[in-house]
Parts: sequence; C-alpha cells; structure tokens
Amino acid sequence: MTDKLFDDVAALMVEAAQTLMVPRWRKLGANEIKTKSSETDLVTIADTETEEFLTPRLAALLPGSQVLGEEAASTGKTSPDLTMIDDPVWIIDPIDGTRAFAKGEEGFCSMVALSIKGETVGAWIYYPADSDGPDNFIWAQKGAGAFETSTRLLDTQTKLTVAQTPPDRIKGHISTRFFPPGDREAVQARVSKRALGTTHPMQAAGLEDRDLARGTTDF
Repeated sequence: MTDKLFDDVAALMVEAAQTLMVPRWRKLGANEIKTKSSETDLVTIADTETEEFLTPRLAALLPGSQVLGEEAASTGKTSPDLTMIDDPVWIIDPIDGTRAFAKGEEGFCSMVALSIKGETVGAWIYYPADSDGPDNFIWAQKGAGAFETSTRLLDTQTKLTVAQTPPDRIKGHISTRFFPPGDREAVQARVSKRALGTTHPMQAAGLEDRDLARGTTDF
C-alpha cells in the first residue's frame, strides 16, 4: 500500500467531515435524527451524507474495489458478506459515536478500513472535533504499525506502541450494552472476579481504539 493512498484516504475523510459533519454538529434538527434497530441506535443526516460522499470516492481510489458502509448495510443496500470476497473492500463507519454527535457532545469520530481477502490491511480514524486531539488521525497499516498525526502537521507523526502491562494490572474498556440479559451479568461477574481494571465504555469504538493504540489501556 502506497503512502499516496493513505494520504488520499485521509484527505477524503477530512473533506467529508469538515463539509458535511462538523457544520451539522450541534445544529441538527429533530427531523435530521432517526432511529434504526432501537431507540438508542441513531442515524443522522450527517451519517448518511458522509457515507454517500465517501463511497464513490474511495471506490475510485482502487479500481475494482467494493464498499461496505454501515448505513447502506443497515438498510440492506449492501451486505456484510462483502468482507469475505477477494476484491479490496472499503469499510466505512461515517460517524462512530452517533449518539454523542446527535446530542452535540464530543466523543465521535469517522472510521475507514481497507480489507483484502477478508484481512484488514489499512485503517484510518479521524477525530474532527475532540478535545483530546482535535483534527487528529490514528492510522495503521499491516506490517508497519500504528501512528498518530495531525492534519495540520502531516509531515509529523508519532508511532504508537501498545502497553506492556503485567497481567494482574491490565485495564481497559468493557461495554455490555448490546449483550443479551444473562450474558451481560455473566461478563460483569467475571470481570469483577478477575479484578480487571476497567473504565467506563466510551460508546465509540474509535475512541477506545485510540486509547489502546496509545498504550493507555490494554483491551
């Protein structure tokens, strides 16, 4: 994978976020927020417009590639089975942390990954409006590692290293929100029994991934 491809994807994500996402943050109308599978599973006009912007442009970066977007998959327009084909597949979560976004809070980001033959070979997470690194990227490439950089300082990047914590001191994020009753309690009991250090889940995988990549959490 070339440096140019990584830069091109990052540029598309910044353009989408700054033109379609950030201008709607804290300015959404009630008719611009809808529910999907439940009352807490939200989608906004910014989610759909961001995904619709990225889909054709990512596909154009790699001729023959396919695109799997969260919102398209949720309406049956595309299938998660795409991740198992041999062709390159772009995977998009246009806004990770939609609930926070819809409430006008921080705690959201945009995520893109590239999968080839079912294996993730590249990933990008963009934080357009976060006090813990506004306008920052976490990106990773198979075989090269994970890095953090600001879009204002694209020539400056920090290579990230996962934590090397002793097993009896590990800590991380655990969310059981989507577990069925019974399983949720069982997991919580096991965590308590093992005395794992846990923090409150951020309800956005991209934020928890950043902590993991930085080495501030272990899982």
